[in-house]
Amino acid sequence: MGITGASVMATEWALLVISFIFVGTRLVVRLLQQQKSLVVSDAFLLISSILALGLAITDTMTYQLGGMGDAEVEDPKKIVKLAKIAFAGNYFYDTAIYFPKFSILALYTRLFPNTMPRLRQAFWVVTGFTTASCVLTCFADTFWCGSNVASNWSLKEGACSSFDSLPLFHLDWALNFISDVFIFALPFPLLRHLKLKKTQLYGLIFTFGLGLITIAVNVARFTTIIYSNEFNSVYVMSMAEMATSIIVACLPALRPLLRKAGELSTSSDPKSSNPVTRVFNSVLSKSGLSSRTDARTQRGKGVDRMERLSDGGDSQVELTTRNGNPGIYKSQDVSVQSTQVVGNEWTTQEAERQRGLGTSSKAWGA
Repeated sequence: MGITGASVMATEWALLVISFIFVGTRLVVRLLQQQKSLVVSDAFLLISSILALGLAITDTMTYQLGGMGDAEVEDPKKIVKLAKIAFAGNYFYDTAIYFPKFSILALYTRLFPNTMPRLRQAFWVVTGFTTASCVLTCFADTFWCGSNVASNWSLKEGACSSFDSLPLFHLDWALNFISDVFIFALPFPLLRHLKLKKTQLYGLIFTFGLGLITIAVNVARFTTIIYSNEFNSVYVMSMAEMATSIIVACLPALRPLLRKAGELSTSSDPKSSNPVTRVFNSVLSKSGLSSRTDARTQRGKGVDRMERLSDGGDSQVELTTRNGNPGIYKSQDVSVQSTQVVGNEWTTQEAERQRGLGTSSKAWGA
């Protein structure tokens, strides 16, 4: 016995809720933590989420009309309704699956410098192909059976239906798969320009490699449709592909949140900071020095262009061009706390108080 309609519904809505959580978390990071306005990549993800919700609703309507049951639907009115819902569902899936791609491409616009013209050209070619694929898919879904779209829900024997057309499925899947592969492979030429530690390099490779998840789910969905008679599984795989693509597109922008969690974890460790350093930082803070020094101001002259890996603008990895030579460097905001200097030095009592040692100079080993 295959997966039941009720199980399909539970799985679909669970996947949808998980993807919504990731999108919501991304917006929280953008609006509240970074206190910045939404950008194009955020808008693409919001559109994709709305279309994913539309797909879940159409699948729920299919379930309620008995389209996921073991018994064949015989009521002509229900058959027509199911065909219309399936026709609408094509749009929700085939368009929603492209908007996470557009979100990732919007991130790439900030990642690829003009000093790497071939990579920029490849980016625009991939962007053009992905956009054309989305338009062609929608056009084919609409007019595959001719200008009379009503034939898609006709009860006449042998009537054309884009939803049941295997050649159309092959076309849609090929365009989707190829665009996924192109977008996945596009940033890897940057790796030879990296100037990072191995752990940072592996982290960046992992971020870029997340696209393999979407490709794997895409292939699994194709295999299920071609080689399996369990059509209910197709509903699950379709939502799984959409949810994973949304989640993968969200992850790069969530790096500031993960980094913040790491900072809180580090700050809770009493061994994470040298006590002398804490006193020194306190002295500098009271001396009136700048409390934040952006790492980009430390790089001196010769820096032509810098771009954040995360379009949130809070990444520690930046693409930097120095005198025409591209490379990716680690950037870090340095927080410096200082204290007021009296007579070019601070008193022992003040230093001890900042260190948390009270007023006893014996605590300093004096």
